[in-house]
Amino acid sequence: MRPFGVAFGLALFLALAFAQPASADGIGRTYPLIGQPRTIAVDPADGRIFAVNSAGFLSVIEPTSGQVTDYPTTGTPNVSALDSVNHRLYVANYNRTIDIFDLGTMAIVATLPVQGIGLAVDMSSQRVYAAGATSLTVIDGTTNTVLATRPALAGEDW
Repeated sequence: MRPFGVAFGLALFLALAFAQPASADGIGRTYPLIGQPRTIAVDPADGRIFAVNSAGFLSVIEPTSGQVTDYPTTGTPNVSALDSVNHRLYVANYNRTIDIFDLGTMAIVATLPVQGIGLAVDMSSQRVYAAGATSLTVIDGTTNTVLATRPALAGEDW
């Protein structure tokens, strides 16, 4: 037990001796948004920030100018996921639909009847995965069509 105590004491001493205080840059800027923001995504190509909110809008923030532009969704947004390869933003709404925005025009190019309480984009396979309460749906990110939906096991949910 004594060697363990010595090793633990030495590790604690070294950790405290070489520890550096954490610091953050702080909040540099705030943006006025309507509703309560739900999730955000950042476009790595141009730095735009996309925030879905409880008021039924997708807010797009241009960080260089500070301009905020709101785009209506077909329901109250819950989560979003960005596909930087196909330049699409997937927005899952509480009304069990997913809106697909074209990032160039900011128009909704498709609305799918899919529940999504979680979204993920696999850019290498061009697939979008939407986890619903009791199902998983796979969307083709190129054609924006549903490829398959699989239910959770009986008596279980995601």
